[in-house]
Amino acid sequence: MRRNVQERDMSEEVHLLLSSVDLCGGGFGIVMTSDVLCGSRSKRVLENKFDELRLYGLGSSKTSNWWKALSDELLEEGYLKETRRDMYRFVSVGPVGKNFLQNASSWQVPIMITPSPEMRDEESKQSGVTDNRANLLALQQESQSFCSLEMRELGRASYTLDGQLGADRPGLLYEIFAVLTNHNCNIVASEAWTHNTRVASVVYVTDHDTLWPINDNQKLTVMKEQLQNVLRGAEDSRGVKTNFSLGLTHKDRRLHQIMFADRDYEGFSDCSVDSKLNISIANCVEKGYSVVNIRCLDRPKPLYDIVCTITDMQYVVSHGTIDSDGPFANKEYYIRHMDGCTLDTEGEKQRVIKCMEAAIKRRSPQGIRLELCTTDRVGLLSEITRVFRENGLSIANARVTTQGEKVVNSFYVTNMSGGPMDMRIIEAVRNEIGKQILSRLRGIDVNRNSMPDVDGVTAVRDVANWRVKETERMVALFTELQKLGADVVMGS
Repeated sequence: MRRNVQERDMSEEVHLLLSSVDLCGGGFGIVMTSDVLCGSRSKRVLENKFDELRLYGLGSSKTSNWWKALSDELLEEGYLKETRRDMYRFVSVGPVGKNFLQNASSWQVPIMITPSPEMRDEESKQSGVTDNRANLLALQQESQSFCSLEMRELGRASYTLDGQLGADRPGLLYEIFAVLTNHNCNIVASEAWTHNTRVASVVYVTDHDTLWPINDNQKLTVMKEQLQNVLRGAEDSRGVKTNFSLGLTHKDRRLHQIMFADRDYEGFSDCSVDSKLNISIANCVEKGYSVVNIRCLDRPKPLYDIVCTITDMQYVVSHGTIDSDGPFANKEYYIRHMDGCTLDTEGEKQRVIKCMEAAIKRRSPQGIRLELCTTDRVGLLSEITRVFRENGLSIANARVTTQGEKVVNSFYVTNMSGGPMDMRIIEAVRNEIGKQILSRLRGIDVNRNSMPDVDGVTAVRDVANWRVKETERMVALFTELQKLGADVVMGS
């Protein structure tokens, strides 16, 4: 069905919304990335106009010229059509917004909107928003903390191993990290997802010696060939992909694009058999929209995952609602084609349902989560993933970030055989990894001979085995105690 869409000019309102970032005191407000602001449609504008917008001070928290330039570009491209009420229904957070704005990274421009009385009335009508404000704030704080950490460390130039894609198999990440280690690469950050027998990853690497991008083209070519051989495997009929690019890319966004382009949603079972996930689509003929209803377990970033995939399918999200029901989240999106058509055929609806299911399950945690925080060094990830492989564990999801000299690794692991997880194996892995990453235990020397009259007690606690050497005072003390009739035994 084709619908003539007539949208009113939003120039004044857009400038008002974008400039209100300077006026919001943080009492109330809405924070959303540019992706969510316009149903991800502004993403392409930001990418295409990135160099131009940088001239206006990209990343400055209070540069009115930049906000004006951004809104002009969005309006010019026809990507900003939502009303304030529609935008407000996407996300609601509280005072965290102001702090998030002040600490936001340049790649993730936050839009803070001071709500009008009508918007607050709308909030009161949305069941679950007020009751779940604490959860929303917690998620916002988590997102802020991670983004600030991640992008601060990636601020220096690095090569992005962008778009590794291949058939999933046990030990694959170990082989990838081993190749990078052999070429003296430092892994600054990484993320890997597995879904429907496929694996995709994005890795930021630098030269270990210089901590700058690898400038040896021959070395990059050899690394690419070796990684493709690793990804190809023995039974990969769908092909592999790997590429290097200079600079930063949003890992989550890129992983969604990679897996969607690989059609990881094909051959997936109907979500109707999953009691924790239900997706349905119905047409709203009078308004010219197709309504996508999703009920799934609540977790961080489901909105982002869904909107990314809807955008990749070339649909427009006009508006949507989100509600919480205990551990479940209920979502409703009003979508249509960019040309104004709704989803008319049953085949098209089924394709959208499968794509939505894939978008939700790509990031959904599977297995047991293991976290590791230690001092970063070359080869660390290769050693850790080798231990997983040797103990029969398969990595379903991985995230690696660095902060200074520290590295934080998070892995979701499952049993290679597909059976239930044996916790004895997990404990063995923890012990083995712990022995490898801990520094060598060293002895201590407690000597108070130079301070014979010092006040207080010297205590050495929680030492399982130790040997203490003292001066002749120990022998003298032993002798004096015996003179007093004490029963004293001196050990060897």
